[in-house]
Formats: sequence, C-alpha cells, structure tokens
Amino acid sequence: MKSPLIFNAFVLNSLTHLNPGQWKNPDNHCAGFMTPDYWEKLASTLEDALFDGVFFADVLGLHTQKNDESEYCMSRGIQFPLHDPAPAVALMASVTRNLCFGMTSSVFADTPYLFTRKMSTLDHLTRGRMAWNIVTSYLPSAMQAMGLIAPLNHKERYLYAEEYVSLCMEMWAAPPRMTTIPDDTFFSSAKKVRFEGDYIKFSGYGLSAYSPQGYPVLYQAGASDTGLAFAAKNAECVFLAGKSVENTNRLMSGIIHKFSERKRPRTSYRIIPQVTFITAENNRVAQQKYEHMLHFADIKGAEILASAWLGIDLTDQDPLRPLASFQSEAIQSFAEQFTVSGHSKCPETVGELIRRAAVGGLGCVMVGGPSELADKIVTLQQNGADGFNLPSIVNSGTYEDFIGYLIPELKNRGVYKTEYSEGTYREKIFGA
Repeated sequence: MKSPLIFNAFVLNSLTHLNPGQWKNPDNHCAGFMTPDYWEKLASTLEDALFDGVFFADVLGLHTQKNDESEYCMSRGIQFPLHDPAPAVALMASVTRNLCFGMTSSVFADTPYLFTRKMSTLDHLTRGRMAWNIVTSYLPSAMQAMGLIAPLNHKERYLYAEEYVSLCMEMWAAPPRMTTIPDDTFFSSAKKVRFEGDYIKFSGYGLSAYSPQGYPVLYQAGASDTGLAFAAKNAECVFLAGKSVENTNRLMSGIIHKFSERKRPRTSYRIIPQVTFITAENNRVAQQKYEHMLHFADIKGAEILASAWLGIDLTDQDPLRPLASFQSEAIQSFAEQFTVSGHSKCPETVGELIRRAAVGGLGCVMVGGPSELADKIVTLQQNGADGFNLPSIVNSGTYEDFIGYLIPELKNRGVYKTEYSEGTYREKIFGA
C-alpha cells in the first residue's frame, strides 16, 4: 500500500522566486508579499488543503556582481527585494495549527549563538513545527555583504558547515527546561557549551529555553558528492532539484546509496524533490497555461539567475556552448546534472539552460492534466520520492490549480493524506 506523500509549498519572501517576469502576469498577485494578508491567506489555503508545510528559500545577496545587471535585478524584481522569512513564518503559524515551516538559513548568515535562539523561538511559537534547510552561501555578493573578503571554496564551505551544525546541535541540547512543578526554580540549569574548531570558537550559554522539538527538523539541499556526504551525516530530509524525471530518479538513487554507505536506514530520512506542476482539467488547457506563463517570462532575468546558480557567467556566452565545458564552485549538483541530457546523452547548451530557468528554475517542470501528472508522481514515489516541494509560478493560482485538479486524483490513488496527524513536524513526517 502506498504511503501519503509530503507536499510543501516552495516560496521566497520576495516579488519573484523561480518565475522571473511573472509579476507582469495579470493572474499573479505577488506584490502582496509585503503585507500580512498575503501570508495569512496562503497559510490558510494550504492548511485547508492538507499541505504538509511551507518551505522558504532564502539568499542574502543579488544574483550578479555586474553593476548594470544589479540594477536590472532590482528594477525587475529578480528575487529582490528580499525580506526575512522568519516574521512570515510567525504570521502563518498564528492562523494555522498543523502546517509546518522549513526555513532556509546559510551557515554564514548568523552566528550559531543567535541562530539557535531564533529557531528555538520559532519552534516555541509554532508549537514544534519548524525545520531548518542547511545551506552554504554560494553568492559572492552575499559573502561580501557579510564581511567575508573572499568566498570559501566548495569544500571549505562544507567544512565550516560541519562545525556550525555541530555547535548548533550542542547548543540545542544544552538549554534549560521548565521544571515539572515550579517552586523555588522555574527552569532547570542550562549547560555551558564550549566549542573549539578550526573555524568557530565558542564559550557560553544558549539564550533560549528547550523547544517542543529540541531542535528543528534538518533539511539539506546539497547534491554534490561533498553535499551528499554532509547530508548523510546530518540530514533528516534531503531536498533536491533534478532537471527532469530521469535526473530526479538518478539523484534519488545517489542519495539512497550514499546514506546506505553511512548505515542510514531508509526509514531515517525523507527525500523531497522540487517539481513545478502546471495543471488544469486536461493536457491541452494545462499546456495553454504554460504557454501563457512563458509569454511573461523574463529571459534576461533567467540568465542572471542561472549564472548565479551555476557560478558561471552565462550572459556573454554563445547560446550553443555546451555546459560540459564549464567548471563551477557554486551549486555543483546543478552544474553536474546539466552537462548531460537525460535522453540523448549529449551536453546541454547555454541557451537551453536559460530557457529552462525562465519558468520553474532548474528543477523539473511537469505540464499536464491530473491523470498524467499523477502517473508521474506515483512513478517518482516508486523510485524514492517521499514528497515534493512545489514552487508557485503565479500566486495563488498555481496552488489553487494543484488543489482543485491534482489533489482529488492523488487522493483516489491513496498517495495524499485525508487528515493531519498529530504532533510536531518531526512526528508528523516520521511518526510519533
């Protein structure tokens, strides 16, 4: 019997996310992201539909270092302006009881001392519904803005991340807890944490009380060899973005193999691919919706985003140049999978990549009616997917279409829940 899948809305606290130019689409209401009503309405819509969670992406800089392109990003809303996801999480939690929240935060974004306090506070305010997507910053603009003279290379970023996560876990294990029967003391004593690594040194007490989960559910989004080794050691959920169904299957197979090498049983982690679903009552209407979205797509914006994701300047490249000819220090898993086509085994070109990135980013995009898409979802589940992160192309039409057309089909096939389970985020996805 199939198990219900996990479904998360994949969002960014900005005008656009993986949909550059869609702010011009009259069907899109993305300008409301600066208001509380926007997030409260989205939260209620998702919880009414029994979505598992909202997964916030986040970056800390512009996706370019060129002055003219920086101006383009700012004026065209290419993941700019970019607001803090934490207050949006608190707003959404206040109008829901079961919807859970994943928050992306780079290990360079804050000190472990302050970050653990923020996440514990949110875990309290959400009653144990928090997850942390662990990432290492790949944007040079973000590293410079945070005072780092030069970005660490890919390997060093993960060495730093190992120390960062280790210290966070020690701090989450050390805070005071409420006493069973408060009398002379309300909280138990906190444990002093001492940590000395090659990159981080710390001595002190955490600032927060022990939260409902103790520590957030740990997501990790790296799919390079280094990223997978890090995930196999630390992650409870692995987020990935494959360019196609075939690539998603290959990436999932690699994750399962890497976790198996580390003696991680399959029940100890969840695999959550990114898939953009564009659906309607039938294939023809769904394709028409997709073509309508493409009409508003910002190709230059997609070029800028793809350049940042791969760590390669694609803006002055021959559109026919194969991606196999590049080396990257940014998101290596993207660079690696885009060098070989899933069907023809031929290198993909710069031009093909940019067109792909215009709607849905570099992840898999599926266009079709409910039956066709449900077939693909079930196939991905059979190959290792435990759920999906769903980007929105137009708000809130993308999710409303998924809810109205695809969820009934998925329920008929027994892969979509009919009610929420009780407990914290960790208990909901792994069982009490």
